[in-house]
Amino acid sequence: MRVEIGNIVNTHGIRGEVKVVPQTFNTARFSKLKQVYVERGERCQRMSIDTVRRSGNLVFIKFQGVDNPEQAALLKGWDITIDREETLPLPADTYYIFDLIGCVCLDTQGNILGKVTDVLETGAADVYVIKGDNGKEKLVPAVHEFIKDVNIGTKTIIIDPPVEA
Repeated sequence: MRVEIGNIVNTHGIRGEVKVVPQTFNTARFSKLKQVYVERGERCQRMSIDTVRRSGNLVFIKFQGVDNPEQAALLKGWDITIDREETLPLPADTYYIFDLIGCVCLDTQGNILGKVTDVLETGAADVYVIKGDNGKEKLVPAVHEFIKDVNIGTKTIIIDPPVEA
């Protein structure tokens, strides 16, 4: 499994750099990477990184073999991904969204409420979108008051109070 960490949105300069909008909480991680995958749809290629620099909320990457704006332009619209094993560790009680999607939600009595189909990132707290077998969606704030346990290994989340799904 690969994880998206950025989107190539444009070229930059005359040396073949690309402008990247990060999709990661820690943009410094780009400086530690030697290789990444560049993907678009079903197409994927592994690319080596020459240089990385950050400016504000953007990252500028120079890939090996991409030496002019014309070559860099061919990468516009592609996603930058890494292997799951290369993701950064998270603080306690925080989870990657891709790990939460598909988790089965249970109430405290073990009744199945549905599966997490999306996570809405709001200002105060994330909100889990839980879809029941009946097709109805419920929104549950991802706070300790409602989320009692998250087990990524077993792909289960315990919720209290019970949510009708």
